[in-house]
Amino acid sequence: MLITAGTGDEIVPVTVVERFVHDIGAAGTSVCFVRHDGATHVDLLGAGHQGVISWTDQRLVDEVAYPPPAVTTQARFSLVDATNDGYITLDDYEVFALRLVQAFGEPPGSAKALAVRQGYRALWRAVAARSDADDDGRVSSAEFLRWITSQATDGFDHDIAPLAQAVFTLIDHNQDGTVQATELLRLLRVCDLPDDQVQTVFDAFDRDHDGLLSAQEIIAAVHDFCLDPAPDKPGHWLFGQF
Repeated sequence: MLITAGTGDEIVPVTVVERFVHDIGAAGTSVCFVRHDGATHVDLLGAGHQGVISWTDQRLVDEVAYPPPAVTTQARFSLVDATNDGYITLDDYEVFALRLVQAFGEPPGSAKALAVRQGYRALWRAVAARSDADDDGRVSSAEFLRWITSQATDGFDHDIAPLAQAVFTLIDHNQDGTVQATELLRLLRVCDLPDDQVQTVFDAFDRDHDGLLSAQEIIAAVHDFCLDPAPDKPGHWLFGQF
C-alpha cells in the first residue's frame, strides 16, 4: 500500500496520517509512506502523482520478475509429513494438533485441546481411508500424490468438519461465535508469520471479505491443506506451519 501526506495539509494533518500508517503497519499491512514537505491538501494531487505512477510500475515489474516459485508434488507431500519420516501417519496429525494448541497456550488436557486432537484424528482417518491403498497404516508419497491428483474427494468436507469446528472454537477467543481479524492475526503472529504478510494471509482466509471467519472458511482452509498443500495457501499457515 502506498500512502502520501503533506506537512502543510490543512485537512488531514500529517501526524494523523503517520499514526494511521503506524497502526495498519502494526496490523500486518505492508506500507510505503511518502511525506511531501510543505504540500497542502490540494498540492498532494500533483505532488504525489509521479510517485504513485513509479510505485505502481515497480510493483508490476516485481510481480513479473519475481513470480512465486512453483510447488513440486514432492514438496506438497513434505508439507504434510510433519515428522519427516517419508510417510504420512497419525503421528503427523498428532504433531499438528499439539503445535496448534500450544500456539494458543491451551492446556493439553482442556476441552478445546482435546477437541482439536479428536478433529485431527478424524482428519487422519479420512485421509487414510482415501489414500492408504495397501492398508498398512501409513501413506507413502506415491499414495498421497495419487489420491490428491485423482479428485476422489466425495464426502471429504463432511469428514473434516469436526476439525474445522474445533479450530474455529479454539481461535474464537471471546466465544462470540465469530472469528474476528484480531483473533486470527494474533495466531498468525504467534506462528512467526512476517508482519508484511499477516493481512495478506487473513484476506486469503476471509473469502467473502466481511472481516470475519466462518466455519465454512475454516473447512476450505483444511480442504486446501489436505488436497493442495502449498506454502502460499492460508491452510498451510493454520495447519502446517506450527
